[in-house]
Amino acid sequence: MSESKSAPYFNDAERGVARKLIRAIRKRGYTIRHSDGEDLTDCAKMTEGEIMALLSHTEQDSLSVHDAQGSRIGGFALIGQGPQADGEELIADYSWRGAEEGSANEVVMTTIWNEVVNLK
Repeated sequence: MSESKSAPYFNDAERGVARKLIRAIRKRGYTIRHSDGEDLTDCAKMTEGEIMALLSHTEQDSLSVHDAQGSRIGGFALIGQGPQADGEELIADYSWRGAEEGSANEVVMTTIWNEVVNLK
């Protein structure tokens, strides 16, 4: 499976943000599961290009973040904003498992989000 250049819902800038998000998750040793609202795909053994090829075929994609034991840390909701979008709004929301503010899961997810949107 190769990355689709004609994916209908994300433009080039949004695909760049999605790629940056995948890299930020993986470099911390976490795995990704992708959902397009219909199918759930475990991406642990997939290449970056294979994960990118899953994205943008529906109006919303979700990437859930999992630790080495497979426990869910949190997730990111990705919604393409149209052909003129600059990619800043692609990550529509993110959440973490557990409700405690300042929890380890919140710190992980917020750190990843900040890195991707350059708010370090």
